[in-house]
Amino acid sequence: MSRKINLLKVAAAVIVVVVGFFIYSYFKGPSAPEEALLTVEGGGVGQEFTAFLADLQAIKFDQSFFNDDLFRGFRDFSVPIAEQPVGRPNPFAPLPGRGKSK
Repeated sequence: MSRKINLLKVAAAVIVVVVGFFIYSYFKGPSAPEEALLTVEGGGVGQEFTAFLADLQAIKFDQSFFNDDLFRGFRDFSVPIAEQPVGRPNPFAPLPGRGKSK
């Protein structure tokens, strides 16, 4: 008998969720017109981005600097970092040897 009641509760919950979804989607309406998503007219954001992209593509970097003797004379003074012990695989897991708290 309790299995049948649980099944009825699950079925009722599913029906409520489905009906709620349809009511929400019906009253929500469209978020933006399709025309606005497909085309950018006038001097909108799309035009500004295109102009900015064209400016970026026009930048040329002279790479001959890397072949200069002054650049090649730089020395690396970095210090190697010693290997450090690695922590636990899951830092949020309970510590070993401790029981569950009450």
